[in-house]
Amino acid sequence: MKYLLPLTNNEFLLWYRRSELKIMKFRLIPIFDVDFINNVSELDKIAARVVKAMPDYDEDYEVLIAKVEDNSSLAPYNFEKNQPAFINISIHNLDCVYPITERGKRLLIGRVDSNINVAEPIFESYVNASVQQRQSSLSLLGGTSLLKIAGLDIDKYQDTINPIKDDALLGASRNSRGEEFPLDGALIENLLCYTRHEVMPNTDISYFYDFGKILSKLYPSNDNITDLLDKYRSCLKEITNKNATLEDLLEKVDDVMSLFDAALDAKLGTASIIIFLKLQSELYQHQNLYKTSFKELVDSLGQKRTRDIVIALWLVGVCFGFDFFCANYYEAIQPKFFIEF
Repeated sequence: MKYLLPLTNNEFLLWYRRSELKIMKFRLIPIFDVDFINNVSELDKIAARVVKAMPDYDEDYEVLIAKVEDNSSLAPYNFEKNQPAFINISIHNLDCVYPITERGKRLLIGRVDSNINVAEPIFESYVNASVQQRQSSLSLLGGTSLLKIAGLDIDKYQDTINPIKDDALLGASRNSRGEEFPLDGALIENLLCYTRHEVMPNTDISYFYDFGKILSKLYPSNDNITDLLDKYRSCLKEITNKNATLEDLLEKVDDVMSLFDAALDAKLGTASIIIFLKLQSELYQHQNLYKTSFKELVDSLGQKRTRDIVIALWLVGVCFGFDFFCANYYEAIQPKFFIEF
């Protein structure tokens, strides 16, 4: 009988070098229809099991699917001893290996013996759907963790977060695919994909200019927004101290910003957009949370503009994902696996 065995590239290399690989037998996924590749219904069933059984990975070449023949008569589980059955499977039982994606195939070739039968990546569409689910989970965890680092409990702000969650996840997904502003999509999607290309002042007022640019690009035919942008530009021109802090600048433009809140109906305040743009830009530049103004913003605006800070931090967390902030998060919560000082 034929089986599929999802395994890491490192496992496969050990198997190749040692001729046998010790595995728990229940990792083998039986193929009842030998011609399953051409049977859509059967392929769907097998792919669901394969994707669920795949190890975690970063790069597409790090996981592959081996097609093998198992000659062992052992059952997958020894109920008498209440433990899974282990088998040593010979490399001679290997028929071929399936990369998980086309990119994985390109990366895999050159990392394994060129004589090995590297087949076409028949599970790519299923893998991509699984990757998207994983990215969404990591994005949401990123938002939660950044609030935790700031000392804010996301459970208290679910009513604030839930209305923007879908647009934020879509924006994070489009950003991960390299899509760039301006997009045909919601304001939040565009925020997460925005990067500045023009030369602007190296002060906080530049993020207010970014905000104006974003709106002018997204709403060129909206007369109401156009009129508000004229007032907004005039308000910015009247600010004599271009080096003022973000907190001071927000106070000076509060009146006109509140008009944008009503006109945009974007489920997030314009102040939160400005805060988001600042932190997003600083993180792109420094690649380190504590080299940004994160702590300063939380300390100065956390009490006065709690809702804006919550939304901005959550969006930043979603944009960059949990892996970007994981070290900061663990430092903040001090898990039990940390060394005690």
